[in-house]
Order: sequence, then structure tokens, then C-alpha cells
Amino acid sequence: MREKTILVQRAANPDGTIKPTKNEHHRTVRLLAAPADDLREYRLAAARTSATKLLLVDDVGGAWDKSAWQMWRVDRWAPACRAAGLDPIPRPYDLRHSFASLLLAEGRQPLYVACQLGHSLAVLLSTYAHLIDEYAELERIDADAEIANVRRRQCSAGVR
Repeated sequence: MREKTILVQRAANPDGTIKPTKNEHHRTVRLLAAPADDLREYRLAAARTSATKLLLVDDVGGAWDKSAWQMWRVDRWAPACRAAGLDPIPRPYDLRHSFASLLLAEGRQPLYVACQLGHSLAVLLSTYAHLIDEYAELERIDADAEIANVRRRQCSAGVR
């Protein structure tokens, strides 16, 4: 089982049917320590220990359709964000931007970050050039340590 990466091989259409990724290439995405731990726990709890199985499935084991996705956003995502004190509630898609920002703040090369996101270098630079400039002037961070610190603060504040 993949412990520190996730292999992106396919995507899902709004109706839940499987399709190739946007650029039709597979990519291995690094998992930061906290999400890797969360994913391991989820797979065990959901009895999906195989790294080749879909992570988010409907009641019959198929890919989520748009309706299932929207229900998850209402039933799970929004309450979790409110509990964490987030206002306004971010879109789950915004996590891609957070991940890119963390990688750039670690000092990762733009090409590496682009590959992680499944972007071309040109798309990455047009979207994140301001961060590249900003982070060039700052001390590098340890993304795993930053996430662990936030989780500790939330636990001590009673946010779970």
C-alpha cells in the first residue's frame, strides 16, 4: 500500500462514470504526513485497504456522482469547516491551492509543484508566480510541522 503518495490515474464525470485524467497522464502525488495518516485511518475504517481502489464510493462501490459530492459538501465538509472556525467556508478545491502554497513555501522547484498538481509549468507560473516571488524572500517551512502545529492548536482549543 502506498504510504506517502497517492497515484492519480483517472477522474470521474459528474454522472460518476470514470474517465481519463485531464492530460491523460498518471501522476504520483506526495502526501504530507497528516493527510497520509488520515487516509490510512479512512481506508481501514472503510475497509478499502487497497491503494488501487477508489477512495470515495457510493453505496454500491461506484465513483461518486455530482449528487453524492454535493451531499458530502453539505453533510461533512461544511460542518467540519465551521468547527475549525473557517468563515467563509472554502471550497474543497481550495485545498489544491493550499498544497501548492505549502510546497512552494518549502522551497520546492516550480516544475515539481506543477507535476504534483498535474499542471504544466506555464499554468503553475500564471497562477502562483506571486507566491514564488513572495516565498523567495522568506525562510523555508516544514509543511508537515506547520500542519501538526495547527492540529495541536485546534485540539487544545477543543476543535476536533
